[in-house]
Amino acid sequence: MFWGLYFVDRELVFPRTLDEFYPSWMTHSVHSFIILPIVTEINLPKKHGYEITDFNHAFPVLTAFIVSYEITLLTIYFVYGVWLYPIFKYLTWLQRLSFLVIVYAITVLLLYLGILIQNLKKPKKVKIGDGV
Repeated sequence: MFWGLYFVDRELVFPRTLDEFYPSWMTHSVHSFIILPIVTEINLPKKHGYEITDFNHAFPVLTAFIVSYEITLLTIYFVYGVWLYPIFKYLTWLQRLSFLVIVYAITVLLLYLGILIQNLKKPKKVKIGDGV
């Protein structure tokens, strides 16, 4: 989500004025590095008996993380009067809440797709004596 908004209008998520304090290479590493462990994990061979996290177990953990992140985002605004992401300055409260819900839904969808891909790559259990 960050990079999508960044490419549409950088000022909505990371104003150029912050480059003095937070260099662009650091922004890139923080928001892009996660791709490396994800791609590595998906492509590593899986051992027999390797259990992939079940969506029903991962979903509440993801939800707790997203809710805590959104509470932090809103708390910073209510305490300091500053939005962490400038896009929120231009939205109404209904649009802000809708935006947060949409980001949450996309994140849940990505979780589901990630678990689905992992399950597709999972080694098939072979039963000895199945007509072989």
